[in-house]
Amino acid sequence: SFETLNVYGMTEAESAKAITSKIVDIYTSFKLPSRDNNAMGVLSSSNDENIHLIIKRTLLNDINLDFLTGVFNLSKVDLIKKITIVEDFRVKTDDGDETTTDNGADIGFIVCDSRFFDNHIALQDGGLIYNPKGKYTNHFLNLWKIFGFKPWYNASAVVVSETAPSN
Repeated sequence: SFETLNVYGMTEAESAKAITSKIVDIYTSFKLPSRDNNAMGVLSSSNDENIHLIIKRTLLNDINLDFLTGVFNLSKVDLIKKITIVEDFRVKTDDGDETTTDNGADIGFIVCDSRFFDNHIALQDGGLIYNPKGKYTNHFLNLWKIFGFKPWYNASAVVVSETAPSN
């Protein structure tokens, strides 16, 4: 799911507190059985050890990690293992014409179940061919992997907006 957190008019400390509060809210929500936390509407919950935070570097520098260690009930070292820091979430999309769009540039952080990621080997095959004329052997290794997402596991992306709300 996508959520928007508007930090317009807040100081840096206030916005960091709002971001931390949102992370805690999503974390708590993931631990309870719900159909609202995944794309498929499947009733699911996540264990503490499976909840992972992917966050922009600029946002992580502002939030209180000591507070999050208490929420996650982990040491600071163990908490950092559950956080992936990215520069941004921007993905360029080329529609085949001359225009290129940036998607995901406004995403601030993602809280997800680590089982959400799909990374498995589809084909692993090896072989060798001996060339008697050259008296050498060629070794071959084919490795095909599939990367994707499992939409029935919990995941929530939060867009951090600094625009004035329209009235």
